[in-house]
Formats: sequence, structure tokens, C-alpha cells
Amino acid sequence: MPLIDTPTLIIGSTLIACILLVAGFALHSMLDEDAFGPFGNTAILMFGFFGAIKGLPELGFRIYTLPSVIFIGLAGAFGLIMFMVILKAALSRMFSEG
Repeated sequence: MPLIDTPTLIIGSTLIACILLVAGFALHSMLDEDAFGPFGNTAILMFGFFGAIKGLPELGFRIYTLPSVIFIGLAGAFGLIMFMVILKAALSRMFSEG
């Protein structure tokens, strides 16, 4: 896998962060109180995106093309936010007053 120079890495990470910020605000408006706020959603999405890209090669999978990197990152981001929302809903039902 070729190395990426620093300016390209910074621009790419900033672009991904901006896209995930918009997605975080959209999730906040759709899920309302079931979500984690717009910036909490964005933080979870970013952790899932970069965690999937970082963790998959360590498990033995190789990522060669840019579309596969984007697909794997978005799958990790939205998979993590889905898991967190389901976990939050389950915990709120288990420990609800009433």
C-alpha cells in the first residue's frame, strides 16, 4: 500500500470529518432524543470510520482501492452508530422508571 503524504492525509481527513458532521446533524434531526447529539453522533461516526479502516488490515484483510476504503469506512461508521443507538435504547428500557 503506498504511503500518503501529509497534506493529502490532512485534506482527506478534513473532508471525511465534514461529511460525517453533516451526517451527525442529520442523524440528530432524525433520531432526536434517541441519538447522542450532533457532535456526539459525529464523534461516534468518526471513531467507527477510522477504526474500521485501521482495524481491518490488522485482522488480515487488505484494502487496495479508494472505493473499498470509503465503503469499509462508512460501513464501520454506520455500523457503530447503529450498535450504540440499539444499546442506548435497550439500556433505557431496562432501567426506565415506570
